[in-house]
Amino acid sequence: MTLSIVLPLVCFCCVSLPNARATPAVDAVNDLGLDLYRLETATSPRNIVLSPYSISTALAMTMEGAAANTREEMEKVLHLDKKSGVSIQALAKLRMTLEKAAGDNADATAKKYRGEKVDKLELRIASRLFGSESGDYRTDFLKTVEDRWKAPLEKLDFTNAGTARSRINSWVEEQTGTRIRNVVPENGVDERTRLLLVNALYFKAAWHYEFAAWDTTPQPFYVDGKTTANVPIMFMAKYFGYTKEKDFSVISVPYLERDFQFLILLPDQRDGLASLSKSLAAVQLRQYSNLPRNCQVKLHLPKFKIAPEASNLTAHLTALGMKSAFGAPANFSRMMQTSKDRESPVMAGVLHKAMVSLDEKGTEAAAAVSNEVMADFKEPPPVNVDVDHPFLFAIQHQGTGVCLFIGCVNDPR
Repeated sequence: MTLSIVLPLVCFCCVSLPNARATPAVDAVNDLGLDLYRLETATSPRNIVLSPYSISTALAMTMEGAAANTREEMEKVLHLDKKSGVSIQALAKLRMTLEKAAGDNADATAKKYRGEKVDKLELRIASRLFGSESGDYRTDFLKTVEDRWKAPLEKLDFTNAGTARSRINSWVEEQTGTRIRNVVPENGVDERTRLLLVNALYFKAAWHYEFAAWDTTPQPFYVDGKTTANVPIMFMAKYFGYTKEKDFSVISVPYLERDFQFLILLPDQRDGLASLSKSLAAVQLRQYSNLPRNCQVKLHLPKFKIAPEASNLTAHLTALGMKSAFGAPANFSRMMQTSKDRESPVMAGVLHKAMVSLDEKGTEAAAAVSNEVMADFKEPPPVNVDVDHPFLFAIQHQGTGVCLFIGCVNDPR
């Protein structure tokens, strides 16, 4: 009988919306995100949302228990190998950086807007191990995962699969504000299950500048870059981060307190999303976290909500080179005690579910205007950015450039 490890990865983003210091792990996270994004979009045009950070975290927790070839393959896929020069410790430090940024921003928002109806920024990063009552876990593994990833072990009776599944899904709902439900499907766990490593990521922030609801009007959007359909398009004219590349434009729209931003990568051609997706590099995403907000932009941006079904990333990770983890050669000897009578566990699957909702809501900070112009400088005309065809987006921490979410919109409906 083969034992199994299941990784349900869940994340949610509700958008009601200085110089970037590159940490070694940022490009590793963004690289994995782009790897998976390209595989997800390879079949047909559709709306996609992934959380590179959540996926990297859950897989890194699992890698803590891997050894030999299994660990080497996981390191390569996660871009944590010797070639990249990035260690698993660096990825763990990135978690602390994000948690500190979230706490600082939440405190600042609460103080700055006390007395007004403004939601403070929320970034919740939660991890947990759900283990079998009969599992013989190595003490070093449990200590490392709890100390490094803040992921304590909670034991469940997987012989009672329905109750165990209900408990895991309830925990996920609690961590994501009830936005992610049933991440572990029926028959997702059974008596063979020995461990689930779960990472939940919840992000909610108001825009730094509010989109006025009365400026939202039905306008044509080129669905899949071809046919048009009227969708609600928001409008705002403000100073944003902006740069023009050879075949696409980049616009950064700040959230409250400005430590996080919504990044838009808009191809010049209406059907140019596929080409942009193939050529985009992780280092570019990090560089775009530092765009100066000194360009006046007339921004037309569609409202959208993306809530796809949970996807199993097993095939993608196998294609990227993580092969032995999912089969009989798997070596997770650093995770659990094994013997002749006790088989080494294998990974049964990597489940991922994410949601992004974007609309006009948010609050403009009165003291945050940073668009001062020199008196003897002739201001250039505003740049008009009409997001009326498929585009790539990211939700990004500016201080590091790491992407919490990455995705694309082919059809805002």
